[in-house]
Amino acid sequence: MLTKTNQTKNINRNKPALLRWDSEGVTIAGVNGTNGTASNLLNLPYDLVVDWSYTLFVSDRYNNRIQKFLRGSSNATTVAGRADGVAGSTDTTLKEPTLLIVDDHGDIHVSDMKNSRVMFWKKNAVQGTIVTGNGVVGSSNDQLINPHGLTYDYRSNSLFIADHGNSRVMKYLYNSLTGIRVVGNNTCGTSTI
Repeated sequence: MLTKTNQTKNINRNKPALLRWDSEGVTIAGVNGTNGTASNLLNLPYDLVVDWSYTLFVSDRYNNRIQKFLRGSSNATTVAGRADGVAGSTDTTLKEPTLLIVDDHGDIHVSDMKNSRVMFWKKNAVQGTIVTGNGVVGSSNDQLINPHGLTYDYRSNSLFIADHGNSRVMKYLYNSLTGIRVVGNNTCGTSTI
């Protein structure tokens, strides 16, 4: 919780207000020190997104699923992957999902890391579709290795992916399975090319 430390009426406009986090946190998802596949448990939560309605989406990495917690609820609904946490490479399963994007409609893009692909799950869908990465590890422009970071540029209708295993950032235009290398050259290093 953010709180203002300066509550006087004569605020100095030249200095920004000092904000501090509340020193005591509140658990809003999961159970302290307990992991599992029940709807109130998580196993290595990796990423989270809070949407406009304060719904919390959590990438539950070791349970191979994306969990959706409605505001004020300690129990989640599985919105991508299997509720029982079983990993797989079908259109209904995930394998160690990492980062995610949730749009204003509740649709989800997720880095399906160990399947070397990015999946798209329409709101309330029972299965996803591959956005990019064909599930085969590789370095061609339609392949990924352990994708992590995701961001979406609405102006250009492009998805950017941190292709961790290939040491590069890829850009995919909407409905294109083949990407464009933006940064990196598929090799670790400090070179500027």
